[in-house]
Amino acid sequence: MRKVFYWLAPAIAMIPALLNLAVIPLARTSANRRWSSPISTSAFSTPSHRVARVYGIVLAGYAANSKYPFLGGIRSSAQMISYEIAMG
Repeated sequence: MRKVFYWLAPAIAMIPALLNLAVIPLARTSANRRWSSPISTSAFSTPSHRVARVYGIVLAGYAANSKYPFLGGIRSSAQMISYEIAMG
């Protein structure tokens, strides 16, 4: 069971980081064509992607099958949440 979490935790941590790249406008926008999402979308999606990274850190600590890495993962997630509250 924990082997699934061992492989799932890095994916959960990396997917939100890669999703942030999807909202960066990479080309000139014209009235007819738009290659990426508008800036107003990125203002709301980027903080939501940052929140999803917390789950990856907690799962990484849980997958280690020991209480000390699990407590370290919870501590790291608490730090990330407190920093995000200040940025919000």
